[in-house]
Amino acid sequence: RTKDGHTATLHTTANHPFWDDTTHTWVPAGKLHRGDALNTTGDDRLVHVIAVRVTPGAANRWNLTVQQLHTYYVLAGGTAVLVHNACPNTNGLQPGDNPAAQVGKEVHHDPATEAAFDAMGYKRGPGQGADQPDFLTPNGDPVELKPFTKRGAREGTRQLRRYLNNSGSTYGELWGYSFEDDLLVLRKMAVPRVGSLRRWTWLIRP
Repeated sequence: RTKDGHTATLHTTANHPFWDDTTHTWVPAGKLHRGDALNTTGDDRLVHVIAVRVTPGAANRWNLTVQQLHTYYVLAGGTAVLVHNACPNTNGLQPGDNPAAQVGKEVHHDPATEAAFDAMGYKRGPGQGADQPDFLTPNGDPVELKPFTKRGAREGTRQLRRYLNNSGSTYGELWGYSFEDDLLVLRKMAVPRVGSLRRWTWLIRP
């Protein structure tokens, strides 16, 4: 439903990922809920889900893959809604110099990852390297992106603390990525506790 009350129906498979601006993650269509906000190309930018209905039986549906594009818009009536190509499933993601780290590099440089952060008003960090944050919040605070694993959480808090000490900032965000049901999932994991750079408020733990 648009801001002015217009509605339209979008038919899709249950596992096709949509950008949920409520949770700031890619969510399979079948797991969207009433009230969830979806990203659009319009001036108002957001539309809201009013219902999700599962239709049993056989029907023709296509999970479109656009070559060299990881995100694209599909039309629901006259409104374009942001969706995502399926991502390859990768398990046991760990930071470091190993094959899984190569996946991490691909995630960091994937246009879909940048599009997800851009949808929240975040910006790409100032450069590459261990002393540079991956992204910046709308207020310019550092953001570190790590695998959504226990090791990723440890490495991420250590690296984010280094950013904060170097910049003199008191706020930053640790985000984790994982692949679930062939979807790239991004989660905000932790932020520093007020008045402390050594203790963290965990929003979700791996």
